[in-house]
Amino acid sequence: RERVVKASRDITINSKKVIFQVHRMSKDNKEEVLKKAEKDLVAVTEQYVARLIKKLAGTDFWKLRRAYSP
Repeated sequence: RERVVKASRDITINSKKVIFQVHRMSKDNKEEVLKKAEKDLVAVTEQYVARLIKKLAGTDFWKLRRAYSP
């Protein structure tokens, strides 16, 4: 359960970093920021979400349902 909670926290933290990157965007650096944010979001999906999916595979959903949230 703790590993699932940790993976969920990692996803949340890194997703927030991407959101804050986009919030700091201006007219001058729009394209650059969007490219970096997209790259970082793909990294979050591939690294953290994939790890969470592996940890949840074969487990009882009801046992871990409160350890993570969408």
